[in-house]
Amino acid sequence: MKRGDYKIIIIILALVLGAYGYVFYKGMSTNDKILTITQDQEVLYEFKIDESYSNMIRIENDDQYNVIYIQDGEVWVEEANCLNQVCVTHSHVSKIGEMIVCIPHKLILEIKGDKNVLDIIVD
Repeated sequence: MKRGDYKIIIIILALVLGAYGYVFYKGMSTNDKILTITQDQEVLYEFKIDESYSNMIRIENDDQYNVIYIQDGEVWVEEANCLNQVCVTHSHVSKIGEMIVCIPHKLILEIKGDKNVLDIIVD
């Protein structure tokens, strides 16, 4: 291979990686985000969230509870009475595909995309 061939290969790789990064970023940062709150495989709530939406939800089941905050497009568990507190110490989630799981309470907070938006088309 000649020296010019290496330059062409590097330019093509940079373009492919840049295009992949752009598509990945646009797909993960869409404003059409839906928060689905599921407990014991039953959907309790679905919220369309954006930067202006704000809410606090307390989910109680017998003697178990979780306090969930939604603010500035982010979701987090502020308080829970589970033993391990993994859901409380988890970082805030804000992108499609991210989730917080409280295993002892069988609670899942998942951010999904709007059902009317295509993620990707493959030929």
